Formats: sequence, C-alpha cells, structure tokens
Amino acid sequence: VVFISREMARLGYHVEIYNEALPQEWGRDEYGVYWYPYQSYDTSAPPDYFVGWRYHISMALSSTAGGRFLWLQDKPPYETYLPKFISDLSGIFALSDYHVRTFPQHAQPKGVVTPNGIDPEFLEDGPNSPNVFVYGSAPDRGLEMLLLCWPQIREGLAIAAPGTKAKLEVYYGFSKSFLVHAANTIPDHKAWISRMETLLKQEGIVYRGMVDHSTLASAYASAGFILYPTIFPETGCVTLMKAQAMGVVPITSRFEGSTLPELTQHWDLGPRPLVGHYANDPEWQSLWVDRVIAAATRDIREREGSKQKHREDEVGPSFDDGEGESSKVPLPLAPGAATVQQHREQMKDWARRRFLWEHVARQWHSAFQLVLQKGETRAGGGG
Repeated sequence: VVFISREMARLGYHVEIYNEALPQEWGRDEYGVYWYPYQSYDTSAPPDYFVGWRYHISMALSSTAGGRFLWLQDKPPYETYLPKFISDLSGIFALSDYHVRTFPQHAQPKGVVTPNGIDPEFLEDGPNSPNVFVYGSAPDRGLEMLLLCWPQIREGLAIAAPGTKAKLEVYYGFSKSFLVHAANTIPDHKAWISRMETLLKQEGIVYRGMVDHSTLASAYASAGFILYPTIFPETGCVTLMKAQAMGVVPITSRFEGSTLPELTQHWDLGPRPLVGHYANDPEWQSLWVDRVIAAATRDIREREGSKQKHREDEVGPSFDDGEGESSKVPLPLAPGAATVQQHREQMKDWARRRFLWEHVARQWHSAFQLVLQKGETRAGGGG
C-alpha cells in the first residue's frame, strides 16, 4: 500500500489512504499521499476510484465510487464471492495469472494481473558468488527438503569444483507470526521445529532469520542462487522477485500449482516441474540436487576461465531428463546466454524492469483508464 500509493501520486493522482493511521500521521506525507483513520471515510464524497486491499468486506464502502477494485494478496475463501458481488466490481487486482485461475469461474473475467513490486531504493549489485546459496521464504515452504538435501549439495559441489565450500544462508525463519501459523497448521509442530533447528546446525549453513530490507538486499546481491523446492501454492512471491532483481538465479520446484512457472520463466534452472509432494518423488529430489550442483559448478568454472569443452557446453552430473532417458543435459540457460553470468545479467535486467512499483502503477493507471472509457466513473477526476 505504501509503495503503490507513492507511485500513483507521482502519476498525478490524488491518493487518500484510510487505515489505522495514528494522529501524527494524518494528512499529507512527503510523497503527496494523504493518510486518514478509516472511521473518517465519507461515503457521501466518493472517489473516482476505490481500491479495497485484501478483504472484500471493505468493498461495502465503495457503492458510490466510480471505479471499484478489490486488491487481493492471497486466496481467501471464495464462498462469498457471489455473482452479484463480482458484477458490481470494476476489477480484481491479482498477483499472477495463476492467482486469477483460483478465482470462481464467474469472477475470472474481472481479474487484472498486477504483481507486487520492488522499491528501487533497495536494489543492490554484488558478486553473486556461485558457492553462496540463499533461502528466503517461510520455513514450511520447502526449507525442510533443502536442509535434508544440503549434505549432498555441499559434498557434490566440493567434488565437482575441488576447493569449493558451499554456504547456505537462511532468512525469514521462525518469527512469532510463523510460530502461531505452525501451531495451527503443522502436525506435532514443536517436534517439527526442533527437527528443523537441528538441521539448521549443519556445516555450511548460516541461519539469519528476520532482517531488514537493506540487509536482505545485500545478502541477495552476494548470493549466486536461491533454492526453493516448494509445493506451496504461491499466488505471488516477492522473495523470488527481489532475488532475481539482485542477480540470484532461481533453482526451484517449478511447482505448477503456483505462480512459480510464470514468475521465474526461463530464468529457473530447476529440473522438470514437481507435480506432487517431493517425498513421493525421490527421482525428482535427485534431479533437483543435480541441477543445483551443475549450476554452481558451471558458474565457478566459467568464472575461473576453465570451461570444459563438451558438445553443447555440457557440465554437471547425470540425471533423468524427465523422458526416462538418463543423459548429460546442458543447463537450460536463457536464449542468447552462453554463460551462467550472462543468464544472470539478462535476468536482472528483466526483473528490474518487470517488478518495479512504477510499472505496477502504470498497470493500475491503465485499468483506471479502461473504467473511464467504459463510462463507469466521472471524467475529470484523478483521485
């Protein structure tokens, strides 16, 4: 809300935010955005465009507004998203195409894909060291498999690139809010957390937990790869957006029941998409570990200037390509990229153009203009 409101103000909109603002925050801020307590919202003086954040109940206040948009961040219970409610909306801002596909059928035409964004103030450039890996999401979204596979990754990389010491930095961690979530969703959660804490003590792993934006940006700029073997139905993953913009190449599950395939596109160096739970697909686990080792090894060798000259520049361990035939397969670098570093630079450029909040603001502006063209709101506004 903070960042998109600033960008909309820069586009010339008069932006008012109604929330639990403290008295000292009321009024116009340094970015030209007006903040007020939600109790002061006046339905008799409707705005040209009303955006309700996250909770559909707030749309009850939008009946007299011009353009009426609901901005979703996750997958809420859709039972109350009845046809009448949906028909009264101008649109539903969703984080991804996958997010829109989770809507009830009658609501999908109202979907407007506008992902969350990145503040350029927190973008950093760094070495993106090929032996440094990061994990930056909630602990129950793939960290367990990563920690179980870590000994194979660490030992495999030491063999493939002698002298290399792999390092894994783990962010986000077991915050107070996550512990509450775990107590409600993870069976025998205390034993699970204890097991995870033990796994985090393995050699080569540094547990960082929650850190500020600046610290996280520096960490991403220092890492070569972000490892995310998740089966969580992500609607939009800011972690991967930030990582790619900082040059951290994703090696994920490509889980099709999420936004990952569209979010990481051809930058993802993971193997074939994971369909079910990784525990039921040991072959996939092996493929994923092999890809991690292959990607880091190739990056290291290319940087050292000692590439192995194979037909198609092949490197890394053998693994099943998903067609039942075991062969040495080249890493799926982006079109036009001859090295992992070229792949990384192309990805950074793409992510920094695609995910900035100013780009999201332009998408909102286009959605608002469409409403104006349809005559759903009065002309001459801008609020």
